[in-house]
Amino acid sequence: MITISIPCNLSVLEILLPFVKNTMQYYGANEKESQEMMLAVEEAAAGTIERFSGFDAGGFIEISCAFSDNGIEITLQDKGMPIDLKKLPDYDTEHPEESIFGLRLYLMRKLSDRFEFKNKGSGGWETILFKKLSSPVNPNDFSLQNEEKHDDTSKSHPSFTVRQLEPEEAYQIVQLSYRTYRYTYSKDDFYYPDAVENYIQSGKMTSIGAFNHNEELVGHVGALTEKDDPGVIEFGVVMIDPRYRQSLCLLKLLRAARKYADKNKENLYIFKFVTAHTQSQKIGELFKVTPTALQLAYHDQAAFSSMNVAARERESLLISCVSFKEKIQTEIFPPPEHSEIILKILSAAGYDIEEKQPSSIPQLIQETEMTSSCNDLYKVVFIRVQRKGRNFYANIKKERFDLAARGIQSFYLYLPLWDAAFADTAEGLADQGFFFSGIYPHSQSRWYAAYTYVTPKIIEYDKIMLDSTSAIELRDYVKKCNDMVIPY
Repeated sequence: MITISIPCNLSVLEILLPFVKNTMQYYGANEKESQEMMLAVEEAAAGTIERFSGFDAGGFIEISCAFSDNGIEITLQDKGMPIDLKKLPDYDTEHPEESIFGLRLYLMRKLSDRFEFKNKGSGGWETILFKKLSSPVNPNDFSLQNEEKHDDTSKSHPSFTVRQLEPEEAYQIVQLSYRTYRYTYSKDDFYYPDAVENYIQSGKMTSIGAFNHNEELVGHVGALTEKDDPGVIEFGVVMIDPRYRQSLCLLKLLRAARKYADKNKENLYIFKFVTAHTQSQKIGELFKVTPTALQLAYHDQAAFSSMNVAARERESLLISCVSFKEKIQTEIFPPPEHSEIILKILSAAGYDIEEKQPSSIPQLIQETEMTSSCNDLYKVVFIRVQRKGRNFYANIKKERFDLAARGIQSFYLYLPLWDAAFADTAEGLADQGFFFSGIYPHSQSRWYAAYTYVTPKIIEYDKIMLDSTSAIELRDYVKKCNDMVIPY
């Protein structure tokens, strides 16, 4: 769509008409089609300006041109005097000076293939003109052809060079982010070259890229250090240029990422898979990951360039983890209500588990110690509790109310499984509307119990697409926990 905004002044038609002609030709119109539409738009704009006369001299008209049904649709949107659709005048050839508006309507109908007025209520009025083109040019096809012509190696068996990126190559990652997601990627930092450069320079991210024969970055995966959980590395920022989605680019990147993990076995690796589709979850097969938690209603859904995915309001993430050490010991005080599934998850992940029960009632301090990390863009908060105090439930309630007033919709509460004081909290949290949603890593040997509170409360679990039996079992368990919470 191409748009222009003009003030309600007849002299501005000298600017509007060349715009209409150039736009018509861009969409494939011949000279006759362009001239006819120019005259139709001129009459429509002049009539609109007359409706403003004496009421809003500072008014504007928004003109938009869009390709539609092998033709072009031009819409003039205004907030001038309302039109009486029941009394539209006809053109009287015997008294032309008495029916100027009728002449305008006559020409608009004659010169276009479809013409209508639309009452948009408080949004004003729309005048819509449509003209079929004899040789239309669809700009979407043109864009796709340009992408294909840019590098035709994607149609055969292109070769790639896979290597670690340097900080000064940050802008190439930003470009790839745009080509992959346009402006819908949830990790907003990856539209800012300085931020990406800082990630690489500071060691927060090891960046692995795939380059084509033109040394153009066409694929990427990053190993990011978790901000609040030392020793946990997220494999993410997975981006593939749309031209190379059917190639071996992603597989080569994942193999390089696996080699990186094999050399850095002291870390626990975490994957955050989208659940609007299962394509990305297939990555987990190469790493043999274990699903551990669901982050429900995390952010608005990303739109992959040249890829159609059914839309819904909020994207949920599947958290999956893997360690490349042979056996890791972990000591946990699981809440009795969820101990069975917690033990099952950790056992599947290869842990040597020491399950413990509190030997006595823990002596609590007065004040609960916790940190909240908000993301106002996604409307989410992560609350990590370090120590449980006597005011624990009151603090959680106050934090939730305060942040809800700020617009936060999804609350993720993490409680240390290694601290006996939290073993009896599941019931009290359920009374506040929090439900168990899995376990989340703090380090290789320490885990949190994860609880979730979301608004609105309805989660469409049947639309959470999962690829493995264990992930589906986790989803069904979380749904059962959600169904049991008391509305609060």
